[in-house]
Amino acid sequence: MQTYRLFFRCRMGVIIGRQDLVDAEDDGAALAMASQLFDACSDVAASFELWHGPRLVATSYARHQQIGDAASINAETQASVARHEEMLLDSRWTIAKSQRLLALTRRST
Repeated sequence: MQTYRLFFRCRMGVIIGRQDLVDAEDDGAALAMASQLFDACSDVAASFELWHGPRLVATSYARHQQIGDAASINAETQASVARHEEMLLDSRWTIAKSQRLLALTRRST
């Protein structure tokens, strides 16, 4: 497993959240997770950046590939997304105020 870092930004470009994706197998898995997490926080976040160390993997500004919906990612990755959603809610970042994220996590429990 590799560690990726996901940054969420508001419309002004300010970082409003950060999440380390420590359980991503590769760029594709990390990007699928980032897309799902961004969608879950889209009422607060305007964009995201996904980094692997000093390398920018992807941004929501210019997606490098088409990303499927939650149904297209495997169960293990979906469970990981759910764990990361919970961590974001428990964080002290602005992103934790996302009502969409809160609703999604309540529905999945």
